[in-house]
Amino acid sequence: MDKRTEAVAFFRSEPFLRLFTDFRNKYESLGRIGGSVSLKTYEEAEIIAVAEFLGKPPEKMRHKRVSLEAFEKRLAVTKFEELTLFEILQSYFGERIVSKKEQVAGEAQRLSSLFATIEERYPELSFWVSVLREKPPSTYLFFPWMEEEEHFLELMQQLNLAFCRRPDPGDGERLPKFSQRITGDPHAFDTEKKLGKLWIHLLSTAEGIPVPRSTEGIAELMETYGVLRDDLMNYVTCANLLAEEEGNLHPVWWEAYRKNLARNVTLRELVSIDRIYPAETKEVFVVENSGVCSMILDEAPTVPIVATQGQVKLSTWKLLDSLVENGAILKYSGDFDPEGLKMADLIKKRYEGNAVLWHMSLKDYEKSVTDVVLPEARLKKLDTLETLELIEVAKVMRKKGKSGYQEALVEEMIREMKSV
Repeated sequence: MDKRTEAVAFFRSEPFLRLFTDFRNKYESLGRIGGSVSLKTYEEAEIIAVAEFLGKPPEKMRHKRVSLEAFEKRLAVTKFEELTLFEILQSYFGERIVSKKEQVAGEAQRLSSLFATIEERYPELSFWVSVLREKPPSTYLFFPWMEEEEHFLELMQQLNLAFCRRPDPGDGERLPKFSQRITGDPHAFDTEKKLGKLWIHLLSTAEGIPVPRSTEGIAELMETYGVLRDDLMNYVTCANLLAEEEGNLHPVWWEAYRKNLARNVTLRELVSIDRIYPAETKEVFVVENSGVCSMILDEAPTVPIVATQGQVKLSTWKLLDSLVENGAILKYSGDFDPEGLKMADLIKKRYEGNAVLWHMSLKDYEKSVTDVVLPEARLKKLDTLETLELIEVAKVMRKKGKSGYQEALVEEMIREMKSV
């Protein structure tokens, strides 16, 4: 039997487990043999074993501390003199002992290698991996999952496939069907599952927003990327429009039109509609704010109008698509903030000649500007605008750093509508 094996056998035959565990913790903390451990809470048998090894009376050791260096010096006058305390500890626990500092460095290297692998295999996720590298609080949940690297890489494969094969926002696909198509499991992307949590974080990163916590916020985020959690809560507000189903005038739409009623039309209803159009004119007014829509209808109850509720949901896209397909001209007006300009830009690009920016000029911005200061994080959203008229507004908005809102323009908008 070699000395190391003999030493391990000796210390395992005595109640040294607690002492050696404390020694190990101390080494991991300091990164060297040093410091001391307290015997204050040790059992009598443990104190006696330590005292006998050190050659001291047990009664003098009960409330003492044992230094690691003193223990190692004692080894030097025993038959284990050729061994260091560190060597004995490693053999005793049967594994390599590393300091906390080494553990942290090793973990950082492992994660760096894992992230590099993900970026190499799935370059479309690189923008998201860069966020994981920074380890903000929103990602803490994911790091324990990364300890099982093979499983985490399998999740990354599915996440990448989902991101690359997500439906067009104008088409939409129910979440269970989307999940089945990507993974073969209709529940894989449920929000309580790992893949579902990763999916929400990925989409919120792509969108440049905080991770939503509410059911509605999660549904709206998924919907932005064409995945539907609920087609009943997905609705668009409109008034004075007609619709056809299977070639026949839809009776509900007709009755709402006849009585000048505003309706919240769900995506579920829109899916079965073949055509949507204004009855007496080609122009349909589209506003961002539902309050503005209501104010307009108070004064101009017959005007064809759509309210996006601050976000163009799939239901809104389907309604606007159908209007344009049937020859309507959309006159869009939104708030003068980065999100409002971005939405105007999207609508203008999507419908080109069938979309006209209405009360979205620099002059209108200056009329509606408020004292509400826009943070730099929001102003950065202006960098992606492509419509020239909106870019001109964005330049001044950056200088002023303030937003403007539709409410300041409502009276002027109503006068124009009445004059048509």
